[in-house]
Amino acid sequence: MVQTMNRLHYWAFGMHITSEIALPELVATQFVESQTDIEVVIGELTDRWEQAVKYQGYYGMFDDCVLMYIPGAAIFEVDRGRRITVHPFHNDSFDLIRLYILGTCMGLLLMRRGLIPLHGSAIVVHGRAYAFVGESGAGKSTLAAALIHRGYRLLSDDVIPLKNTDGGSIIVPAYPQQKLWQASLDGLGMDGSYQPLYDRQTKFAVPVVDCFHDEEIRLAGVFELAKTADERVTVSEITGLARIHTLMIHTYRGSLVPLLKREQWHFSSCAKLAESPSMYRIRRPEHAFTVNDIVDQVLETITRSEQSNDER
Repeated sequence: MVQTMNRLHYWAFGMHITSEIALPELVATQFVESQTDIEVVIGELTDRWEQAVKYQGYYGMFDDCVLMYIPGAAIFEVDRGRRITVHPFHNDSFDLIRLYILGTCMGLLLMRRGLIPLHGSAIVVHGRAYAFVGESGAGKSTLAAALIHRGYRLLSDDVIPLKNTDGGSIIVPAYPQQKLWQASLDGLGMDGSYQPLYDRQTKFAVPVVDCFHDEEIRLAGVFELAKTADERVTVSEITGLARIHTLMIHTYRGSLVPLLKREQWHFSSCAKLAESPSMYRIRRPEHAFTVNDIVDQVLETITRSEQSNDER
C-alpha cells in the first residue's frame, strides 16, 4: 500500500472533488472541505472484497457499496454517491488506476447520484449540446475531435453525465481531455507529443483545455454511430421506442445497473431523456476514414433540425 497524501482539489462532472490521488486530467481548483461533493481516498479493502457478494467476476456488493477488483491495479469501492476508495496493489499502477477512477467508478457514482452516464462524446454546436454515442471503436472521440478542429467545443469524452430537469435534459461538463487512437491522430493530422494511456501505447490522452465548455448546457440531440459494410455515410432518424432502447444500450457501464438494483430508475430516466432531443443514427463504412464526411452530414442535420424547431 502507498501512503496517503495531502488532498488535492478538482472540479469535474459538475462537482467538487477532493482526492488523495493526483488526477492531472481534471481542472484543479480551490474550495473549502465542506463544499466537497466527492472524495477519492486510499484505504484498505481486502477484507471487504473477500466478504463481498460477487457479480460478473470482477464486481461485488458489500454493505450497499460496489466493489471492483482489477488484477495488477487495485480494489475500488464506490459508496452510495459520495466516496471512491482505492486500495492500490503497486506504487507504479496509478496511470491505470486513474482510468478506472474517471471511468467505471465515476459512471457508478453518477448513477447513484441520479445522473445518466452515456458512453460517448459531447460537443457544443450553435450554443446547444449534442451527444455522440456508440459501441467502443465506433468513432465517437474521433468525430468529436474533428468537430473541435472545426471550432466547436468539447463538453465530455467517454462518460457523458446527463441529468433530467423539468426544462429538459442537461449535459454536465466532465473534464478537458480526449482519448484518441494513433490512427485518428494521423487521419486528423494532429501532430504532437501526447501521453500514451496506460498499457495502450497507440491510444493517447489529448488535452483540450482551450476548446472546453465548462458550463452545463441543454441537450439538443443524440447521434448514434454504427459501422456498416456500405461504402457511404448515411444518417437516419431514430423514432418511437427505439429512442429509449438506444439510450439504454449506450449507458456507460449499463451492465452494472442490475448490481445497483436500479433497473426501474434506468428505464424511466432514459424514457424521460428520450422525450425532447432529436435522435439520429449515423452508419459509416467500417474500413474507411470518413470522419470529415460525417462531420459535414452531422452539421447539415443539426442545421435542418434547428430550422425545423424554429418554424414550430
